[in-house]
Amino acid sequence: MFFKLVVIILHEYRVREKCGKIYMKNVTFTADEKLLERAREKARNEASSLNVRFQEWLEKYVAETEKKEEFHSLMNRLNYVDSGGKFSREELNERR
Repeated sequence: MFFKLVVIILHEYRVREKCGKIYMKNVTFTADEKLLERAREKARNEASSLNVRFQEWLEKYVAETEKKEEFHSLMNRLNYVDSGGKFSREELNERR
């Protein structure tokens, strides 16, 4: 089976914020043409664009990494905590 590949280019543009400018970079991807058509149709049905959806995905992707790093940092800071031993299920669920 032959898949035709398409190159996606997200154009560079600038967004102004109160404290200054944010610059967006051009990004080039390669994707299956049929997959790209389906993605465009889905974005269109959601009154959006692939550019917007990609930015949203990228923000979530980076946030996942940041959350993991924050968790590991917290665990390292709490490394000094000692529970005093192992507990049985009954002991953990005991109401006092």
